[in-house]
Amino acid sequence: MLSLENEIYDLYEMCRDNDWSCWVTEDSLGIGELFCAAYRLAQACTDALDPSTIINTALEAAHASLRAFFPKDIIYAPASSRLAFRELSLVIGLQAAERLEKLAQEMLASN
Repeated sequence: MLSLENEIYDLYEMCRDNDWSCWVTEDSLGIGELFCAAYRLAQACTDALDPSTIINTALEAAHASLRAFFPKDIIYAPASSRLAFRELSLVIGLQAAERLEKLAQEMLASN
């Protein structure tokens, strides 16, 4: 069976001590990816790693990014000046955030 434990640990170590502010973006595509990354990290973390640090980092950056994004009136801009794939990424990321919440509840319930 294929194991990615070493790769997951390496990624964890690279991201663990980073300041989340370097991940903040006003781009809806990037915001969506932050939420998706947090969900994927939660799924990938093994019992040997505490996923809360890296997940919290991604979620703090996503939260700050959303706060920076929503004051913009981009959602009221005409469709011809918007890029649907960027907005779709944000929607997918928000769905990942919902799944992350359910996963977190399952993790807490099993402990």
